[in-house]
Amino acid sequence: MDGVAGIADSLLDFNSSIEKQMTANLMTGKQMNFMRARELALVGDTEGMMNEVLNQVGSEEEFLAMNVKQREALAAAAGTDLATLMKLVSKEEEQKTLMGEIGKMIILLYGRRYKSCCWIYGTISSSNLYCRSSFDLV
Repeated sequence: MDGVAGIADSLLDFNSSIEKQMTANLMTGKQMNFMRARELALVGDTEGMMNEVLNQVGSEEEFLAMNVKQREALAAAAGTDLATLMKLVSKEEEQKTLMGEIGKMIILLYGRRYKSCCWIYGTISSSNLYCRSSFDLV
């Protein structure tokens, strides 16, 4: 939780956070805006804040396509260091992949017994994956 709290504290240092955001925008060529993440940090919604930070950062593929200086600037704008941001981005992609695999397995296991229409819902919260599924009987 220290990492999340540190990110929130960094984002709430408005002057410094905005300056780092502008630097990251110049270095990456992206138009990132961490204002929503700052708002969520201010009201204490750390899960929403982290989701918004990761939305601004982009996918793992986009992140890895950047050079080291661009990644460092982006990490600073996100309120963390490069190693932590790399772990967060990698973990998000890993969890998305895991959700897709869980969905495929459920459909393979239960597809014949249940309607092909089913929903699978997953959220990523504080480094944990929560998955719920619902199926209708045929």
